Amino acid sequence: MTYDEENFPVLPKSWLVVTVESASTILSVKEKIPVKNYLTTGNLAVIDQGAALIGGYTNQGIAVTDQLPVVVFGDHTRALKYIDFPFAAGADGIKVLAPNELFFPRAFFRFVQAIKLPDRGYARHYQHLRNSQIPLPPHSTNKNALPINSMPCWLGQISAATVSTAFPPSSNVSGNRCWLLQLVVI
Repeated sequence: MTYDEENFPVLPKSWLVVTVESASTILSVKEKIPVKNYLTTGNLAVIDQGAALIGGYTNQGIAVTDQLPVVVFGDHTRALKYIDFPFAAGADGIKVLAPNELFFPRAFFRFVQAIKLPDRGYARHYQHLRNSQIPLPPHSTNKNALPINSMPCWLGQISAATVSTAFPPSSNVSGNRCWLLQLVVI
């Protein structure tokens, strides 16, 4: 349920370990769409705590567009979703987490995804997630460039083609194939 060598490899000494709660902000959702109001097609995807990325659609509701991308956590189901498009929130049971400025959103999602939470049935699970610990890699002040030039590549390499398709040329990542990048693209 927290950072350990089973969940994550041995980290460089320059990396810190922080709680999920301190690494993110819960966004307030003004309107939630009940399941009975989901449509099969519509202008706005509804993200809920179900296993599918999109639970349904709606033509009404207030879109969550602030601080995208976000991580949507199913409080009862423990489902995790990386959402980078405007969406409407499904009925109760989700937490919309915006990673703070210390994390690249996809890396935050991958670290949270690696946490093994206890299965408490249909009980709420956010209480366990918020206290769980995740690694915090060093962060460049330029969010358009991943700070991976100085990171060791101890988990193998990924192809330059994967890197170039995952990141635009302006991101200054093109020749780097390091561990953090694996977390971002996997």
